[in-house]
Amino acid sequence: MIDAYRIELLKDDEQGAGAAMYVNGYRLGMLIAGAVAIGLSDWISWPLVYTIMAGLIVIGMITVLLNREPENLAAQQQLEQRNLHSAQLIADGKAPWLAALIANFKIAVIEPFKDFMTRAGWIWVLVFIVLYKMGEAMLGAMANPFYYQIGFSATEIASVTKVFGLGATIIGGMIGGIVVYRYGIMRALLYCGIVQMLSTLLFAVQAEVGHNVPMLMAAISGENITAGMATTAFVAYLSSQCNSAYTATQYALLSSFMAVPRDMFAALSGIMADQLGWTFFFIACSAIALPALLLLAWMQRRYDTVVDNPA
Repeated sequence: MIDAYRIELLKDDEQGAGAAMYVNGYRLGMLIAGAVAIGLSDWISWPLVYTIMAGLIVIGMITVLLNREPENLAAQQQLEQRNLHSAQLIADGKAPWLAALIANFKIAVIEPFKDFMTRAGWIWVLVFIVLYKMGEAMLGAMANPFYYQIGFSATEIASVTKVFGLGATIIGGMIGGIVVYRYGIMRALLYCGIVQMLSTLLFAVQAEVGHNVPMLMAAISGENITAGMATTAFVAYLSSQCNSAYTATQYALLSSFMAVPRDMFAALSGIMADQLGWTFFFIACSAIALPALLLLAWMQRRYDTVVDNPA
């Protein structure tokens, strides 16, 4: 629901900055709920740690309550149609609870899918969403086994990838928001995708260098900064593809396709690493991003409707 709220609350030229804050807020939340909570447990009891974590949720609740309700005329019209449809079903003899169930299902599921699938090039949008972050997902699946195999200690991995890497990701998210604002969503997707593809090659260099902490810092910095940039542009793109009348359902649809590389294709990473070796595995992770970028350029030329906000 936070995605629908963000999309409806912000103007079109604010979506890039909103995506950057969303990505960075998520990263900070993961750090606080993970490393910070574990660190606090050394000083205070776990019940108190969980109480503090629960209390932090109040910050978001207060923020929402202090903000205005997003003005969404399209959604209001859809609700009016739902009520009319429900009333018609009742008039036709349906029980009130059944009429409400049918009308809600139609407006919450059928209409959002129908709206999306009637756009020109919609299938290519879904293919692009699956492909865009596939290289990053495959790299991420094998990152920790790679670090351990070339000799990094748990302390080195934690300090560089978690703490140092988080700072790089936040910086990347902010840069991504600026790039979206300056160049627009589509060019930002292309530019950020290119730099992320190239930064993946730093891990191929790391594989050749071996155990070298400065090189690991460079690889993590490059990959996390560019991943933050690409993620911000990607979230802004997903937001732009949502009709304001159906933001929650359509964003859920698109974000579920975004998770496909992580949940399905990343399982192939171990096989690829065994067969190719670390250096060529990371080169392959970089090359995997190329089809998405080529598809993006093709969609821009052929389908205006896949790059414009459909609201």
